[in-house]
Amino acid sequence: MSSDSVISIKDVSKIYQIYERPQDRLKQMLWPGTRKFHDEFWALKGINFEVKKGETVGIVGRNGSGKSTLLQVICGTVTPTTGIVERNGRISALLELGSGFNPEFTGRENVFLNGTINGLSRMEMEARFDKIVAFADIGQFIDSPVKHYSSGMFARLAFSVAIHVDPEILIVDEILAVGDSAFQRKCLNKFYEIREAGCSILFVSHDQYQVKSICQRALYLEKGLQKMFGPAGHVIDEYMIDMESGYIDATPKNDLGVRETVDVQVEQQPDNCNIPEGALEDVSELQLRRSSLQTTASESERDQLFRITSVALLDDQDMLLEVVTTGQTVRLVFD
Repeated sequence: MSSDSVISIKDVSKIYQIYERPQDRLKQMLWPGTRKFHDEFWALKGINFEVKKGETVGIVGRNGSGKSTLLQVICGTVTPTTGIVERNGRISALLELGSGFNPEFTGRENVFLNGTINGLSRMEMEARFDKIVAFADIGQFIDSPVKHYSSGMFARLAFSVAIHVDPEILIVDEILAVGDSAFQRKCLNKFYEIREAGCSILFVSHDQYQVKSICQRALYLEKGLQKMFGPAGHVIDEYMIDMESGYIDATPKNDLGVRETVDVQVEQQPDNCNIPEGALEDVSELQLRRSSLQTTASESERDQLFRITSVALLDDQDMLLEVVTTGQTVRLVFD
């Protein structure tokens, strides 16, 4: 692992043995090596990447692609079948709602319990307690048993504790999805703050906008395999293309074998719309990168009301855009 890295994953794989019947597990123990009484499920296979100090890395993929398993391997709660996992720093993890909390304890008691789990003394947690309660913003319910909390209140308190134990590595697994929009914005602002302080963040989310806005790099998993790791914008674009392609493939066909479509109305491009020379040609080259976006039926197969051949996003200077940042003014043009 390089000196500026806090997490290093080298050729990590995880296999689960699936037994059809309980007695098959006993047979495997009694007669190992003779035959297999189980099926093998590869939750992860050949994962390789590093997370640098102060970097935010997003992890995306469909349900069942191995995201949560990978986080559990990094945290040490699941042992990889093969490969090497190296960590350098205190880890604070939010793997699932309610993990690390005793439902019979009050919110106050669970705060100190989590502090102990993370290696902090009671005196250190007392010094942080007011900030934790203020960020969670659950009011008088801090002294109620957490089993009576709503999922949103649970998420508020869990996230507040996680970010106030001085983590060097923060791992968040979709827990922000249960919070309201105001709380999510509050959490995102906190992400930026602790990242500036040198904390590295691993962030799993199905919200592509969140991943693009807060992550420098992203990992795309598909059926336990590492499909892509690189700049967050490019990875999310690849992921969205695959998602859309999967949706098209799943769209039922009519009696003629043509996929059903939805009629839409579009306005023709105005004559005074100035498109920079070569912009649409650049977009055409980008479209050729993925053949999966080609039309699923030829013109002879159906009557087309219209056909869009080129699409471009331009900034206020009429320059071609590949990545759009928050608050940026953009213009959509098409032919």
